[in-house]
Amino acid sequence: YDDLHSVDRRLRQMCIRYRVCPHHFSMCSDDITSNDANFKMNPPLRTREDMEALIKGLSDDIMDVISTDHAPHSAEEKAKDLEHAPFGIVGLETSVALTITNLVKKGHITPLQMAAKMSYNPVSYTHLRAHETRHDLVCRLLLEKKNIINKYL
Repeated sequence: YDDLHSVDRRLRQMCIRYRVCPHHFSMCSDDITSNDANFKMNPPLRTREDMEALIKGLSDDIMDVISTDHAPHSAEEKAKDLEHAPFGIVGLETSVALTITNLVKKGHITPLQMAAKMSYNPVSYTHLRAHETRHDLVCRLLLEKKNIINKYL
């Protein structure tokens, strides 16, 4: 965790942001007690210390985005053992509940920080405006790039 502080300043100057998925601050490798494929995800669950470092990073606003990394699979696919099942975990349906339960209610972040990390920050970092589609964003960024280039020609 301490290494993040020194790297963080340099990365932010390059507009690189950190994102954390709710399952990574809610579970760790110690929670895998069976061959249940629902625990198979990429990146995998890490140690309790890693999970606590993610929580601290979210609390200190080093990690500024909570995203779902939603990758669900059918019940048949996830019924296989860990070795043969596909990587993936349901994230969209549980993200708010996991964030409230594991971060807000435990005092790690405020409701306002939660709102920023789950909505405002991701939108502002992607430059997506309200009610704008990805296609709209690409067109707008291309036009802005063209205007910037023309300004210096």
